Amino acid sequence: MTTETLYRKFNEALVWNGALYFFSTASKFLVSLLLYRTLTTQDFAIWANLLSIVFLLALWLDFGFSRSLPQYAPQFAKCPHAKRRFLRNIFMFKGAITALVATTLVFTTHLPYIYLGAALLCIESMKATTRLLYHSYFKHKVFNKLESGIITLRLVAIALLCIKGYSLGSIFAIEVATSLALTLYTLLTLKVPHDYTGNLPKGLGRSFARHSAAIWSINTASSFSERNFLVPLCTLLFGAAGGALFKVANDGALLFSRFVLKTIGTTGTSLLSHMTSQVQLDMLNQRIRQLTLPLIAIVLLSAMVFALMPWTSSLLFQTFFVLALGYLTQLLFMGYDRLLEVTHSYKPLFVSLLPYVLIMGLFAISSQVQLALAALPAYVLCIQALRLTSTYIRVRAARTLRLE
Repeated sequence: MTTETLYRKFNEALVWNGALYFFSTASKFLVSLLLYRTLTTQDFAIWANLLSIVFLLALWLDFGFSRSLPQYAPQFAKCPHAKRRFLRNIFMFKGAITALVATTLVFTTHLPYIYLGAALLCIESMKATTRLLYHSYFKHKVFNKLESGIITLRLVAIALLCIKGYSLGSIFAIEVATSLALTLYTLLTLKVPHDYTGNLPKGLGRSFARHSAAIWSINTASSFSERNFLVPLCTLLFGAAGGALFKVANDGALLFSRFVLKTIGTTGTSLLSHMTSQVQLDMLNQRIRQLTLPLIAIVLLSAMVFALMPWTSSLLFQTFFVLALGYLTQLLFMGYDRLLEVTHSYKPLFVSLLPYVLIMGLFAISSQVQLALAALPAYVLCIQALRLTSTYIRVRAARTLRLE
């Protein structure tokens, strides 16, 4: 692949990722609003909690593939036999582990519709892997157009079911059916481009397994400072009001940060995997700044506007501001994270987890004392400061790497 082609595909991928993010976010909001207005409170709670469990487990069952596949899939594509064996092993491994977890979920959880939830977990896990493969080969346009079509179909089908007054089980069945249709079609029609040539490095399979395990370990450790862990923690430390306040503030902050995360997606890893040079790193950092700096400006402007409104909860606003600014500041340096991952610089990556040890220590200490709700913004600020310390360690290490 020539440099010109690589740049063109990289920029095209950013456009399609950004478009899909907005379309998907709007669709999810409309579905949530529609179900909130038509389902009973109990049914809506079942739907929301079961989907949360499914997608949280799917995240944990990523196994580091979200970072390793964009780097290794193009290398395995150089040899047709190695490519087929690689893809077969990937799906067999992830499918077997996911099926085991789903089966355990069925027999240990007594939530209604858990069978449909378990089926959705297996399908979503396979769909995530298929999406990664398409994106690894810079086929974002193909997959994202198909996913947009499925999202539209799901929205229309759920709307019709709500109008007709069908049961919650039917709505879950639509979730399963549409995800299955997309997964099967994209998997069966996946075609690897022919512009991946060269010799297959020795020990590539072992290198992939080692890299995936390292990235999975790092991502798992980092997840202890993320929403899915912090919401129950804040509920425990600050009570139900504190947990709810944190969730609302964090969801608002994620609307900003996830736009950058979803738009960049795996393209940063793919770009640096094809050509690891200072030119590619500068290009990636430039795109990240173009996406992130306007959002930081919006957050700062919002801070000045909302601070003047008497009806705004000061605790809610302060927590949102700290979270949004912290997340976006970290994202400004995301390119250096990807560089360390692509160059297999595991030592600085694991060293950068030391602040997370301090975060766990903060959790342990705070669980032994009574915290007032007013302390929530300061508590979140401590966590964000330690996360930024981890980012600083990675940036310092990445800047010492010698690139062409």
